[in-house]
Amino acid sequence: MDGLKCSFGEHCKEKADYILQDCKKETSAHLRFFKCTSESDFAHIPEPLLILNRAGVHGLRLSKFSGRICAKHRQEFGIQWKRKRRTCCHPLHDKSQSGTVARGITFIQSREIWMKLSTHVPTGSGVCRRCIEKHKHCFKNNADMKEELKEICCLLERTTDSEAMDADGSFSHPREDQENERQLFVPEDSMEISDTDRRIDAPEITKSDSAPCSQTTDSDFDLLSSQKTVGSDWSKDERSQREIFNEAMELMSDGKYSPLKSQPSMNLDQLQYSTRMYYIRQARTAFQYVCESIAPSQGSLLMKDVLESIKPKDQEPRPKDPLTETVVEAYRKAEDYTTKIQILSIIVGMYTKSELQTFIEGLTIYKIDAARKYASTHGPGQYVAPPKISRLRLSKEKIHHFIEFISAPCYLQVVGFGSKNLKLSSGLTVKVPKMIRTMIASRIITAYENYCKENSLISPSRATLYKIIKACAASQLQSLHAASKEWV
Repeated sequence: MDGLKCSFGEHCKEKADYILQDCKKETSAHLRFFKCTSESDFAHIPEPLLILNRAGVHGLRLSKFSGRICAKHRQEFGIQWKRKRRTCCHPLHDKSQSGTVARGITFIQSREIWMKLSTHVPTGSGVCRRCIEKHKHCFKNNADMKEELKEICCLLERTTDSEAMDADGSFSHPREDQENERQLFVPEDSMEISDTDRRIDAPEITKSDSAPCSQTTDSDFDLLSSQKTVGSDWSKDERSQREIFNEAMELMSDGKYSPLKSQPSMNLDQLQYSTRMYYIRQARTAFQYVCESIAPSQGSLLMKDVLESIKPKDQEPRPKDPLTETVVEAYRKAEDYTTKIQILSIIVGMYTKSELQTFIEGLTIYKIDAARKYASTHGPGQYVAPPKISRLRLSKEKIHHFIEFISAPCYLQVVGFGSKNLKLSSGLTVKVPKMIRTMIASRIITAYENYCKENSLISPSRATLYKIIKACAASQLQSLHAASKEWV
């Protein structure tokens, strides 16, 4: 029964049914859910590595993978793991700032934090955007660590039970003989984890334990000891052109350059304006850092000289033809804004904005854009007649006719109580009885228009009729049908 004891809990009473190296569940979807994958890291971390990282075991020795684990701890540290905090868990986080989680800590970042700060942050823990940038500046990506991670992932995927287990039950490594000469004697961490804080306590090493430790170190070394491996050459060759560019710019700018997020997959002329401006800004910033690296403290001067050398030499502005001179003279003599835009639309498509500004002094970009819009809408130099606005004065007979229509008993009813004061334009105040309108204004106006059509009369516009109804003092009848149901 002792041999089946779970290695991930001192007081765990569950039966350890699984060997850690036999745990091979897919973790890609789990890592994507917590946003703890990146292009530079593996999108798939083997389940044994993920469990050991979540449990706080960072000294990854081969003997760790032969330990046993129960179903409860496999779910707790594996793909059923949940975040303990909803805010940023990075050790460099400033508590006075917002801790909104943007991504999850990757396996490489968790390893880097443990190696430099000796702080355990499980893979998948939340991290804010500020701490992501701080991590990039403070923790330089260790290429050897990534290469060793690739090597151990490939090793765990290729290894079978027959190849992985020795006669005494220990996990063997296929490159054991080549690595024996350069192994570090790192004390083995304990696999026991308390139920309260889930921390790993390393056992004390005494003189009596030093001999067996040195004997077992050859076959039980740290798989992620940050030593250079043979796979470094082919892993560097697999980097994309964008990754190489970002790495070079990071070195040139001391981490100040914002990494290039993507590369255009189509012609620049076919891209949207915002996307094209993003690449222009990235190229301009990269060019500035390159000039500063070539000529320290004189990068702006070098950049200016390079831009001037690129410009085509002996380029003179195009001379004005007689038509252009005539149009420019007419534009200067015109006084109306609309007339100026109409005249400018004749030549606005023949020259660039800078050339037009040299021809006409004081010409603004806004006027050039307005002239081009005029030319595309109405045609170059075409006269557009302004819309004719006619105002008809209403006669008193029409006003009285509409007032008599809306004062009919079917539209207006007099209340037996109450009164209103109607103030005239002459200053007089007339006291009239309180009245209630039985229909809304829009329906009364529609009925009046239909009445005028039937009798061949010309009715005023609806806006005028609305103003007349608004001037006539009357209240609107409210429907009490819904209220009567509630009283019942």
